[in-house]
Amino acid sequence: MVSKKLKELETELQPREKLKKYGVRNLTDIELLAIMLRSGIPGKNVLELSSEIMSWASGKWSTLTNLSLHDMTMQFKGLGEVKAMQMIAALEVGRRRSAEFEDCEKITECRDVINALYRRVADVEVESFWCIFISNSNKIIAIQQISIGGLTSVAVDVRVVMRYALSYNATGIVLAHNHPSGNTQPSDNDKRLTAKLSNAAALLDIRLVDHVILTSNPNKYFSFSDNGLL
Repeated sequence: MVSKKLKELETELQPREKLKKYGVRNLTDIELLAIMLRSGIPGKNVLELSSEIMSWASGKWSTLTNLSLHDMTMQFKGLGEVKAMQMIAALEVGRRRSAEFEDCEKITECRDVINALYRRVADVEVESFWCIFISNSNKIIAIQQISIGGLTSVAVDVRVVMRYALSYNATGIVLAHNHPSGNTQPSDNDKRLTAKLSNAAALLDIRLVDHVILTSNPNKYFSFSDNGLL
């Protein structure tokens, strides 16, 4: 069987076409790997090869990240050094991107909120709303996605936020949501929601520490606290 490139596969099987139509977040791990590899090897088309590799790794990218160039070419016969290097380079980009954001155990400033949440929201194409629940010493107890919405807004039920806060025995809450547009300025709805949540938290003797608006750029954000809105 002759090796097939992505463009030679049936349209419905082409990861590149799926990416164009539905966005990268709708691709499976196998489809993402197929785009990295670009083509298959003799006897296997690119999706079959990708499936074999991800199956060997038990679906874990971290397993592949730990393979050297020699290990990769030895483990997957016929892969070749060029394809192996394509994989290694792409996986290293992901590793370095993650390393830019430190693991965060406490919230002491706005940057801690970004470190805690950026990897979760950086590439999300719709608004999503998150809460970081903290202890009296500002230690993170839990990070919870509350809701996900559209391109310009997200609905949040105040009762749901308070229910989570009570279930975690939190004494403080940090609110956060992303603006896919890149605009950091809070909308009137953002301000009203923050006020409602602040009032509800106060009734339960819970601190509302901050509300942070994030974008795809980790250096572009808005803090309600830093801007005197809390």
